[in-house]
Amino acid sequence: MEQKLPYWIAGHTVCLITEKPDAVSRLLPGFGLFTHILADHSPDLNIDIRLDIGNLHIVRDPEDSIQIHTFEIDGGVCRFRRKENNYFFTIEEPGGRYIIECIMQLGSPGFHCYVEQKLVRPHHLKFTIWMCVAFWGIPRHFSPVHSSVIVYNGSAVLFLGESGTGKSTHTGLWLQHIPDSFLLNDDSPVLSVRDPVPFVYGSPWSGKGNKYVNEKYPVAAVVRIKQHQVNSIDKLSKIRAFGALYPSFPPAFLKDVFFEDHLCHMISRILTTVPVYLLACLPDKAAAILVKNTVYEPVKCNQ
Repeated sequence: MEQKLPYWIAGHTVCLITEKPDAVSRLLPGFGLFTHILADHSPDLNIDIRLDIGNLHIVRDPEDSIQIHTFEIDGGVCRFRRKENNYFFTIEEPGGRYIIECIMQLGSPGFHCYVEQKLVRPHHLKFTIWMCVAFWGIPRHFSPVHSSVIVYNGSAVLFLGESGTGKSTHTGLWLQHIPDSFLLNDDSPVLSVRDPVPFVYGSPWSGKGNKYVNEKYPVAAVVRIKQHQVNSIDKLSKIRAFGALYPSFPPAFLKDVFFEDHLCHMISRILTTVPVYLLACLPDKAAAILVKNTVYEPVKCNQ
């Protein structure tokens, strides 16, 4: 019998539908804090998850489909394809066996995922749900973003940068040296521009930091980090700020014209109210204090 596993993610109800709720729940560490009670209204997004045994033969390489993006995650090769309004996301082993196949349709609140139970790992299923949420959310002005987020004084600062540039190290310095700051998410929060002021939400996707907080905060600033031998921070022009934000949104969706248009619109809205900075820094206390003073004490910082 099918059962529903409802979650509250970025202000929306995401409902997983499955005949094996215990098995699915075990594959989703971090989702427990986002558990939601369904009200009378229908969920915003339904994801039908079928756990099967035996190699899948559902959607792979639909005839005449267009390949949007191919990339790797730990232990799997991901393919994102499109045929008209239908999109197909698959994860397969390096040897070719399919782990997950997912069908998504523009405008539809229901997606279908077929999962090879013997092969799937928790991060495979979590990432597939991440893709589904991004697919449904981006046209509705909210999207995951690759970022480590600090909350301070009732608002959030998003730290951006390629993997290995020091985002987590820098937010760790805030936690160590700036009282009353805390980590909202260390890898993939959800950014929303549906309100006049952008908000950032904690999410069930937090990478190695395993920091799961089901809260939202207005965005005070965005800071892109690069390693340097001297600490300095500069507010970016609108064009440079756009370039700083763009690569931190989901890469697979940036390679599709429909989704890229929506993401560019999101970025443009963010830039109307949120300052974006470039931080060249050492991994030290002074760098964290420099950002805090710049964002939260601009008058003092400019004296």
